[in-house]
Amino acid sequence: MARPPSPSGSTDSFRSAQQDLPDDGFTDSEIRALLDEAAQIKEQGNALFRQGRWEEAREKYQLALGVVPVRGGVRASGDGPRLGEDEGVPPYVAEPPEEAEEQEGIVSDAAAMDQDAKRKEEAEPPLERESRLARAVLHNNVAACFVKLGEHARAVDACSEALKDDPAYVKALLRRALSGREVGSWSALSAAQEDLQKLLLLLPPSSPLLPTVRTTLAQITPEADAAAQREKDAMLGKLKELGNTVLGRFGLSTDNFRLEPDGKGGYGMSFQR
Repeated sequence: MARPPSPSGSTDSFRSAQQDLPDDGFTDSEIRALLDEAAQIKEQGNALFRQGRWEEAREKYQLALGVVPVRGGVRASGDGPRLGEDEGVPPYVAEPPEEAEEQEGIVSDAAAMDQDAKRKEEAEPPLERESRLARAVLHNNVAACFVKLGEHARAVDACSEALKDDPAYVKALLRRALSGREVGSWSALSAAQEDLQKLLLLLPPSSPLLPTVRTTLAQITPEADAAAQREKDAMLGKLKELGNTVLGRFGLSTDNFRLEPDGKGGYGMSFQR
């Protein structure tokens, strides 16, 4: 059975089997074998994660991503078992191996999805769905490793990969928001606000996560405003420095120019020595 090669070179690409699979995809039995192989590698990563060996765990998760079939790579042939008939619970339903307190209050993505999304999911071929969820969880596990390593920008990227396959993935949304807050830039904080607002819509009223989400959103809002002001001031400072460089040739500086209200809702520029 043809299989995608193991990832090599840089481990920062979060690559899946997208560039490695043949154009015509795999048979059901081959997909089943690939998913089982990826699950075994994932469990090795889980064991390393629990031991605090974050970098090694990340490499295992990314190795597993190189085995899971890519989007659209699932070809139904009817020659292998179907998920849900006699396979039981797929190995990727379980959440990443994190602290127990992080597990509390996490609702299933199926419960959080709207009816239209549920209908689309029901029409999805079972093995394709399992492959999609496998990729989402593995990318989220990669993000968990980056969080432990203090590499929050890369955690944001890994969560974004997970959400491509599972847009209602609560844990990936929450982790991306919290990691974006750690990044601290205006764009990262703004994106974190959007993720938290989406969580408010996805989580049921009874979810114990809601108070945390609301509190975090209330805290991030002024942080985003402050970051925007800092970045604006920094940009204006650089422009002023550039202007002074040019005007200095003529014995002038930006301090010689002042913006003043023109009484018509706009501003005029005045020159003074």
